[in-house]
Amino acid sequence: MSLKSSIRKLRDEVKSRFVGNEEVIDIIVLNQLHRRSATLIRAQRGVGKSTLMLLMLKGLTGDDFVVISGASEVKR
Repeated sequence: MSLKSSIRKLRDEVKSRFVGNEEVIDIIVLNQLHRRSATLIRAQRGVGKSTLMLLMLKGLTGDDFVVISGASEVKR
């Protein structure tokens, strides 16, 4: 599968799971392709911010890397 089709598949998956501004989702996907990228997602508790970022990272890195999230759990 080519990179372009992988990115398109990831974008469609994110859009199907999360309701929001579609332009912002496109920007997040393209922004995360840069090796020094950073994305700030602000929303209330319980709306899926961590799930969104894990989905983004898993979609970009594939099965070659293990993504570990714990930032939100550390603050609690």
